[in-house]
Amino acid sequence: MGRWDSFSKLLLRMRPQQYISWLMPGAELVALLNIELTVQPLLADALVKVLLDGQLGLMHMEVQTYEDPTMPRRMLEYNVLAEHQHDLPTCSFLMYLRPGRVAETPYIRTFIDGGVVHQFHFRVIKLWEVTAQSLVDLGWDGLLPLLPLTRGGKKPEIVKVMIDRLAEGGDKDLLALAEVVGGLAFTTESEKVWYKRRFAMFEEVLKDSWVYQEWIEKGREEGREQGREEGREQGREEGIEQGLEKGRQAQREAIEGIVKQRFPVLETLASEQVSRMSDINALGVLLVSIACAQDTETVRKLLLDAGKNS
Repeated sequence: MGRWDSFSKLLLRMRPQQYISWLMPGAELVALLNIELTVQPLLADALVKVLLDGQLGLMHMEVQTYEDPTMPRRMLEYNVLAEHQHDLPTCSFLMYLRPGRVAETPYIRTFIDGGVVHQFHFRVIKLWEVTAQSLVDLGWDGLLPLLPLTRGGKKPEIVKVMIDRLAEGGDKDLLALAEVVGGLAFTTESEKVWYKRRFAMFEEVLKDSWVYQEWIEKGREEGREQGREEGREQGREEGIEQGLEKGRQAQREAIEGIVKQRFPVLETLASEQVSRMSDINALGVLLVSIACAQDTETVRKLLLDAGKNS
């Protein structure tokens, strides 16, 4: 997990209600949930239980700093697994921090004959299209570190508002996050120097922030990991295979669990078919397909087809 993954998780969990109110107006935070979706080794950036119009649901959010063509499929997997694990309807948001190619919604998967297998809708936020003033006007400190990445957010007066408000609030961790996130917006040498000077008077305070310390440690760990790479080669294949087998077994158990709960007449067939499957990607596709299926015959066909191809 890279440093940006780590810090997006920190940012979203420090003021979760503010992000809920921004993206899902009227919803109230009920609980922060474990972001690890245990059916397979997936970690969401944020997963929270909310109350909207008197009903419980889940809000799932991912933050991206780079183009990833697999994101639509991953968003579907996160959504299905979260709903299965917590048995609550789930709404997924994908926020992009920097301009570039973004994932299109809905995500549609078709079969060989062109028939639609999945049509999954998620909500996309392009931060560079959000006006800086709109976030300032909300008055929520948890959103302020995002300002440099918004439209008009690099203006000196906006940066001043961000720093002043965070400093007045006395939250050195949010202030440290603001400095870190600004590194994505201020990229030229002159911009970097200018932006860092804005935080100069808070340098000693920021050094005491656990966010700042973790950022430094993440950088060190990435360096150590690169240094260990060669020494790891000898036992790599054995270790990879052990990890893959754990993943396969987790997916087999998840498939069997869903079938047992929703389509009990197919429990024996499911156990027989998945026990013969060794392709972890095929198991993952089967898991999502069964989780989305609505009737017994569809699941029976999925299991039989998977067994033929194993």
